Amino acid sequence: MAERRFNAMKMLFIAFLSPCWVNGAVKPRLSTEDIQEDYPELDTLNGILSDYEVLPLSGFQFHSVRKRDVHTQSHLERLVSFRALHRNFQLYLTTNTDLFTDGFKAVFVDKNGKQQKYDVQLQNYFTGHVVGEENSRVQAHFDGDEFSAHILTDEVEYNIEPLWRFTDSPVDGRLLVYRSEDIKNLSRIASPKVCGYIHADAEDLLPESSRSRWERHEEVDFKTEHQHREKRQVHDHRKNTCSLLLVADYRFFKHMGRGQESVTLNYLIELIDRVDDIYRNTTWNDEFKGYGVQIQQIIINQEPTKPPSGSPAGWVHYNMEDSPVKGKEVWEVKKLLEQFSLDISDNASSVCLAHLFTYQDFDMGTLGLAYVAPSRPHPLGGICSGPYYPSQYSKKPSFLNTGLTSTKNYG
Repeated sequence: MAERRFNAMKMLFIAFLSPCWVNGAVKPRLSTEDIQEDYPELDTLNGILSDYEVLPLSGFQFHSVRKRDVHTQSHLERLVSFRALHRNFQLYLTTNTDLFTDGFKAVFVDKNGKQQKYDVQLQNYFTGHVVGEENSRVQAHFDGDEFSAHILTDEVEYNIEPLWRFTDSPVDGRLLVYRSEDIKNLSRIASPKVCGYIHADAEDLLPESSRSRWERHEEVDFKTEHQHREKRQVHDHRKNTCSLLLVADYRFFKHMGRGQESVTLNYLIELIDRVDDIYRNTTWNDEFKGYGVQIQQIIINQEPTKPPSGSPAGWVHYNMEDSPVKGKEVWEVKKLLEQFSLDISDNASSVCLAHLFTYQDFDMGTLGLAYVAPSRPHPLGGICSGPYYPSQYSKKPSFLNTGLTSTKNYG
């Protein structure tokens, strides 16, 4: 079980990062002179993609599909047609009702910690396929006059996103269409320094005074585990979905969300839609398939968190302005993960995984970090792990079912 949790957590963390690897696109079907004259803001993107196409929203035809059976506002069907990258597309889409848990909620938090609930239009998130193409899959989202989609066929993976996500251009309805294979220079992402994970070993996480106590506890657990190993190999196939808590700090809200509630929420939800698709269509072996994720809660910080009245000197919070080191804006990535795990523990205790999204240029180009359970009985850390008390004097537990991702990937 521990080894499966290790592999699943590592794969889940990589899946979180993969849709974030591109922050732009390159080389539209125009000459360099045309780019500079008609679309000067696109000229800065030439180092990211080898090919793409920019389309106005009017280049897409949207049709609602209504059948004779019961049709409610919570379940929609649509056909989307357009032409891009030398081919025609026709997408059949239905509302994705499986992306959220029954008790899903989203809240925005101000500088004083006050929460305000946000009503997310769940019916605007879709799943579907390309008409006439067997085995194709599509995830899509509609938001007013905007449209985004991820299209997977047997041969090619396509992406459609609002152009303003990648440039300083205004929100004018233009959409960027590109193939994933046209992304340039992904070799840096393969570096272990970029996508890191922490084995939550006692010697790394526990204070010196409590290490021996934890090691003795582990030894007893290992003996018990060895005696009952065959019994624990019986798998419950009903438990195939991991509930998620998504947290955005004020940096992410400001830079990736442009300070807008709907933009920030849509970015996170679309990302998890991609992650779930990766998981649902991955077969670990003949016995493990169909696993996926659901969003249980989204917390978005709109401002840096201020110290509560009467806070002691040296007060620290994952969403504080700058870092705990005076004069340094960017956190040390491991310290940030530790602090997030402590601050978010009340919420993390009720989910399989809690993930922080930030916008910081970490040392050595690191894009993310996560706790991963080691391959041994009753491991500390990783998905669905229990509470951890940093010391024998701690009154509040920390939960190590956590990870973080930065979308500021300057490296």
